Amino acid sequence: MTGDLGEATGRAAWVLLGGRAGDNAQAQALAALSGCVVRDFHVTYNPLYAVPNVVLGSSRISVRDCQPADPEPPWPDLVIGVGRRSVPLARWIRRRSGGRSRLVQIGRPRAPLHWFDLIITTPQYALPAAANVLQMALPFTGQPDTPPDVSEWQSAFSHLPRPWISVLVGGSRHPYVFDRDAAAKLAKDASE
Repeated sequence: MTGDLGEATGRAAWVLLGGRAGDNAQAQALAALSGCVVRDFHVTYNPLYAVPNVVLGSSRISVRDCQPADPEPPWPDLVIGVGRRSVPLARWIRRRSGGRSRLVQIGRPRAPLHWFDLIITTPQYALPAAANVLQMALPFTGQPDTPPDVSEWQSAFSHLPRPWISVLVGGSRHPYVFDRDAAAKLAKDASE
């Protein structure tokens, strides 16, 4: 749990964590900045997660397990989810809260945009402009507590010609594949 402000105001944020560390880090960073008392739910999904969100609606039908416990009252002020899998559960929580819980989704929800109070996304998802869509150039990571120590990298690269180019790379994510050949091509293209 985070935030003296959240404890003082009584506001709560629930974070729906999934199986991807990068997604979870974005959701947790956003929650940490919310000023709410934060509760993480580690959610795993059954094969029904593949059914379109418009069919699943606001339900728990695609949830296999939720830890440390199933969501129950008191309902949160804010629900933060990432990607498409968490959408039905987030909407189920909102419905149970009587519509009081605000929904923030990170990435591409694969659902009607008006279902959410805020969507934080990046260019690769190609979401249309909307009042509730915040387009970010890079994934949301919050602010690091301390700047990274780059001295090791500076000495490792000091003999290389300048300018130096830095490329941030994630991993494979359908439909994109980042394998050995893709890495070699990226290195070649960046070098050129």
